[in-house]
Amino acid sequence: MTTDFEALLDAMDGVALVIDRDLKIQSVGIRNWQAFWCENGGTRPDDAQIIGRTITDAFTPGSVRNTFRQMFADLFAGQRASLRLDYRCDAPNERRVMRLSVTPIRARDQGEIRHLLYQSVLIDSEQRPPLALFGAPATGLKRPDILRICCVCAKVATPAPGAEGQQQWLDAEDYYAQGGQEVSMLSHGFCEPCATKLLADDRAVGHLEH
Repeated sequence: MTTDFEALLDAMDGVALVIDRDLKIQSVGIRNWQAFWCENGGTRPDDAQIIGRTITDAFTPGSVRNTFRQMFADLFAGQRASLRLDYRCDAPNERRVMRLSVTPIRARDQGEIRHLLYQSVLIDSEQRPPLALFGAPATGLKRPDILRICCVCAKVATPAPGAEGQQQWLDAEDYYAQGGQEVSMLSHGFCEPCATKLLADDRAVGHLEH
């Protein structure tokens, strides 16, 4: 598998992977992957070895991981033609917008979908004063002391003023401007607008937890 796709993946922009039906990474554009890994603080050589790893292990456990597993399954089943999603992937001192594209790779002989091409490309970046919350580790746990952010637009869930039990989603800068505190851990989910868009794009996604 590596010899079949390696040269093609190396020629593509961004991080390009081929994943199989078990969602395991079979091949990678190694040059861009290693550059991305180093630019994002990678230091342990073993962490750069991703062949054979399950792609969804990189997604926060819970609703986010389950949603993407379902969308990948829909691609293999032919229930959707492709997946395209612009999302935020910020560093503490950098605002970054990425584009995820996932498309089926059909076998030449019988048209069976055996693999997916997964490509994540940086489409916009902007330096800014550091925002510490984007350096906090992520977890699938949901507790009052864990800040929840949208995995698509990176807005922060905070209590809505004057509406007990309700929440609002704020840009990180507005969260701090309104007195938001630093956190030691993040949890990812979907804000209402991003959940609505995903559901509109793919009726098979099912219920998304906010």
